[in-house]
Amino acid sequence: MAMKKQEEYHKKEQLDWTEIDRFGSRLTTEWEESKEAIWLRMEQKLTAPARPAKVIFFARPAFRLAVAALVVLLVGLGSVMRFHSRTYHTIPGQHLAIALPDGSTVQLNAASVLTFRPYWWRFSRELALEGEAYFQVSKGDRFTVISSNGTTTVLGTSFNIYARDEAYRVSCLTGTVKVTNARGNQDVILSANQKAEWQSSAFVRADMKANHEPAWVNKQFEFTGRPIREVFDEIERQYGIRIISDQSLNFEYSGNFNKEESVHQVLTYICKPFNLNFEEKKTGQYQVLKNQ
Repeated sequence: MAMKKQEEYHKKEQLDWTEIDRFGSRLTTEWEESKEAIWLRMEQKLTAPARPAKVIFFARPAFRLAVAALVVLLVGLGSVMRFHSRTYHTIPGQHLAIALPDGSTVQLNAASVLTFRPYWWRFSRELALEGEAYFQVSKGDRFTVISSNGTTTVLGTSFNIYARDEAYRVSCLTGTVKVTNARGNQDVILSANQKAEWQSSAFVRADMKANHEPAWVNKQFEFTGRPIREVFDEIERQYGIRIISDQSLNFEYSGNFNKEESVHQVLTYICKPFNLNFEEKKTGQYQVLKNQ
């Protein structure tokens, strides 16, 4: 009896393994590939032509136009900053106070012209002057005043420049200034209470009395050994008149006058020492004559 049960158990166990082998055989048949097939499939993948890379174009027409417009805008803005200038003119009889972007100030005398570039000021403190002006310069980078007769360069100081016709004079009231002639081949360094004038082919330097500012700023006009024609020119500028005189007059005048005085009084002060006379030919026009 026991032998019979044991035989039945072995038969059953053998049947179970037979079924398992059949199932595994089906699996192997369904998924198994030969080595040759596997290598062929891998080789096909390795040698297949690469797909072209996808290129993304950001610079579409609208984008390119926006970039071009921005470039044009920046260039235009730079040009405006670099080349835009501001000019101040004073007419005869007029004085003008000008505040510069860095806090420096300019007092512009009558019949003078001052030009600078306000938007470029932080990069270059440079001005052009024809006439006369008194500068009070805030400390900072180099400060340059250019005229047809020469150049004055400072860092921070106060000084006066007279640049009219052939005359070029610079007076240093505080600090130090460097004055260069029009050709740029001669210069002179001035300290406080010194002045220099270009004469013929060289600068002539001299000391002067201490002043907080030039006399003309306070409507006082002082002359020391100046040609009388130069004195008449200054009177014309301050009073807005015209003075006709003989070109042969070669006197040199030393003296002063106050602009609050009438032009008749001032002409009297100047003409009397030289035995000259003057008369008003018409409104605003005077003629200076030698007394007979």
